[in-house]
Amino acid sequence: MSAGTLVGTRGTEMKKPTKRKVSPSRQKSRPDTPEAAVVPKAQKPRSSRAITLKDVAEVVGVSMQTVSYALNGTGSVSEELRAKIREVTRQMSYRPNRSAKAMRTGRSNTIGLVVNNMSNPFFAELAQAIERAAASARYAVLLIDARGEEVESPETLDRIEALTSHPVDGVVSTANFKSVRNLDLPVVFISGDPIRSRDRSGSDNLAGVLVEHLIELGHTRFGLVTSPRPGGVPVRRQTTLEVLERHKLAVAWEYVTPASERVDENVFPYLARRNVTAIVCSNDVVAISVLGALRHLKIRVPDDVSVVGYDGIAWSAIVTPSLTTVRSPFAEIGRAAIHLLSDRLKDPNRRARTVLSPAVFMPGESTGPPPRTR
Repeated sequence: MSAGTLVGTRGTEMKKPTKRKVSPSRQKSRPDTPEAAVVPKAQKPRSSRAITLKDVAEVVGVSMQTVSYALNGTGSVSEELRAKIREVTRQMSYRPNRSAKAMRTGRSNTIGLVVNNMSNPFFAELAQAIERAAASARYAVLLIDARGEEVESPETLDRIEALTSHPVDGVVSTANFKSVRNLDLPVVFISGDPIRSRDRSGSDNLAGVLVEHLIELGHTRFGLVTSPRPGGVPVRRQTTLEVLERHKLAVAWEYVTPASERVDENVFPYLARRNVTAIVCSNDVVAISVLGALRHLKIRVPDDVSVVGYDGIAWSAIVTPSLTTVRSPFAEIGRAAIHLLSDRLKDPNRRARTVLSPAVFMPGESTGPPPRTR
């Protein structure tokens, strides 16, 4: 009988069990330090169930409350731990259950955003600034595009009224529609003119600065190209007229654009008169459209006539010639709107407030001294 066998109880030979060698790659590694145990490679559970806050907490090795603080930007959680928790949630594809949170807290951390016209670069830049500010405050955004409607259509009316059936905490709106004002929700308006008993975010009116700039260059004969859009446009137009009146100057002619704010061939007779040396446009979209019409008529800018816009959209710097304009502080307007809305949610009965962020005069290549002769 060999040394490697045993005799069973009935005299049969039994082989002695031998230990199987486990390869190093299959051995379960153990962390050498407690810190190493806190930073495991997060594994998503194999089941199809949604990842929960508890799953994240167990992987990181902290409490559910700590994970909640880290994700919501509250509580006393170190930046190092906060970053670690966010990385684990990313690896595990954790997504907060907003519906459950809304039922628990009465808040969805979602806001509605009503925009006049997303095809207009001014509103597109403004909407982007509001969305970024909302994201920084941990709000999701539900967008409604009014598509340039001067009066809300039944479809837009339905979409706006439907905001009350969505789990939204409040609304930011660039459109002063009756349906928005009637919403049973906190609303912050972004507008160039005051709205009674409503929170409002906007910017300084520097239309007078543009007119003074033209007067300092020596211009005395003015034309206006005006948008029919409400809000800040009529306010700036009135400021322009007041400054001209103060200098005892008058407007030679005024052309009102279609609702699209793009001039058409109807503006040609005004421009062809060549009886003005400066054209004041309601905004940059209008001004860029006027530049195209002047080019078509072979009228040089600024050699023959100067043109100013307003808003400082990105296009104003890349057209030829670059526009003299006023830069609207999009980021500041967006941040102020979200801050006003957050304050309103905390204190529903406080008095309405208006926050005006400083605009900036931006001289461009579209203005210069008037020609010496006509």
